[in-house]
Amino acid sequence: MIKKIILFLWAGMIVGCSVGPNYERPQIYNDQDLALSLNLQSGNAAVPTQEWYKSFGDETLNSLIDDTIKNSPDLAIAKERLQQARFNLSIARAAFGPEISTSGNYNKSDTFATPETKSKESFYQVGFDASWEIDIWGQTRRLNESQYAAMKGAAADLKYARIILTAETAVNYINYRQYEKLLQITERNLKLQQDIYDIIHKKHSAGLADDLALEQAKSAVLMTKAQIPSLRANLNSYQNALATLSGKLPFQVELSNSNILTKTPQISLESLHQIPIEVIRMRPDVIAAEQNLIAQNALIGNKIAAMLPNLSLSGFLGWQNHTLSPIFASNYQIYNSAANLSLPLWNWNKQLNQVRLQKSATKQAAINYQKSILAAIVDINQAMKNLEEESERNLLTQKNQASQNKILELSLVKYKNGLIEFSDVLTAEQNKLNAEQEYIKSLSNWYIDIISFNKSLGGGLAI
Repeated sequence: MIKKIILFLWAGMIVGCSVGPNYERPQIYNDQDLALSLNLQSGNAAVPTQEWYKSFGDETLNSLIDDTIKNSPDLAIAKERLQQARFNLSIARAAFGPEISTSGNYNKSDTFATPETKSKESFYQVGFDASWEIDIWGQTRRLNESQYAAMKGAAADLKYARIILTAETAVNYINYRQYEKLLQITERNLKLQQDIYDIIHKKHSAGLADDLALEQAKSAVLMTKAQIPSLRANLNSYQNALATLSGKLPFQVELSNSNILTKTPQISLESLHQIPIEVIRMRPDVIAAEQNLIAQNALIGNKIAAMLPNLSLSGFLGWQNHTLSPIFASNYQIYNSAANLSLPLWNWNKQLNQVRLQKSATKQAAINYQKSILAAIVDINQAMKNLEEESERNLLTQKNQASQNKILELSLVKYKNGLIEFSDVLTAEQNKLNAEQEYIKSLSNWYIDIISFNKSLGGGLAI
């Protein structure tokens, strides 16, 4: 009889239903509208790659990012969260089968009702207990579905953490190189200003330059010197940031010479609008948001199943005797079995509100999923625009730098020939310094915009 019941329950589990809604991806935005918002064009889509930063050709940057991926505490935390999600999934799957335990006990009792009925009894008992909650309505299956989605979401979070840390390392590295370059430019211009001051000082001593020209030359030197401490402080700040990201002490961060800001990054602006539309929904943060929605949706069924009749089986198989030996003989074997059917009544309102609560949590997850897609579109759109605009600005600052260099050369010649005032030379020299600084800033921004674009794609493309 027991075998028939077990077979019947197994069949019930196989054909049993899972209550609650099955997940269907919300049709928030269609692909056509997403493509239109980014002005995507048909063509050869760029190939996705997680090592987009290697296209910069900077080995120091590559090494820093490798250290960040290997040593970052943030990534270590994300890895542990993924491990915890895997354990939770294993726990949920264990509920499909029966729970079996072994036990052993010794009982002794003395009865002293009357001298005639006085009795003593003792016995030993060992055996196995088993209990099994039958998943008729899919409560366990829905929980398993939820935990599986949570695990996939944790994996997406880990991937996104890696993307963020890679981008942050690259941005801080470019900023470090920017201030390194600005310091070099400032020190070079300081030497030029010092040379000009020496010339004015000699002329002043010979009576060929007035006090105003001498003080102007001196002031220019002092103003440029005053910029250097701030530049060094910023340089140190970005080195500290790189140390934090790579899990090292500041003195352990090796920042050998680099020529990354001496060359224009190679990027095809046309390829920006040829990315595959699937990139948007494959961003790790979007995947994580959708997996959270799947997990919350599955829990609706889990809560509904808790309101329905629940069937569980339990049993004991063992041996009992007054002595330990021969307790395992067949004639000392005992067993019992029980089936329990339960239905919540008094706490029905509590169970109903738990279902309502879970439905609300699922709606919130759906809104968050929509928000993640919208954020992805905005990120990509803004990154595209920044790259296109910075490309134009970089070309203009490069031309202006060449022009200001020429203006200073001509101004110095004219001043030596007495054709212009010294204030004109100072203006030309300051304009040259500003032009060089603006070009480096623009070049740095262009690299940072490329980094932001790759980050917005959820990993990067070989563009």
